[in-house]
Amino acid sequence: LGSVGLTFVKWRMLDAIVKAGSPIALGKLAEHLNCVKSNITQLTDRLESEGTVRRVSDPEDRRSTLMELTESGRSTHSGGLDALGKATQALFAASNEEERNVLRQLLETISGRRLM
Repeated sequence: LGSVGLTFVKWRMLDAIVKAGSPIALGKLAEHLNCVKSNITQLTDRLESEGTVRRVSDPEDRRSTLMELTESGRSTHSGGLDALGKATQALFAASNEEERNVLRQLLETISGRRLM
């Protein structure tokens, strides 16, 4: 992720905004990322200064602020997704399909949800 100027935490926040599908409240981001709102505020400040996110007014509640990605943020998120994909491929390049299936089953058991 460093190759595209991201840390894993920054990428997770950008990814959460992408997955939200529309501007999202800081409180919802904090819930999604399992951290306190003050951490999200600090991270938002850093990402905003880097030009990857922007604060927008909530059209339903003028007292609330929502986060959305900028075009640069979308590009950075996409670059991060590519970097993670390449890292994952490199990590599993030495394993065969049977080993990957066993790992997938273990991860599904641990996480309690179905993976690809």
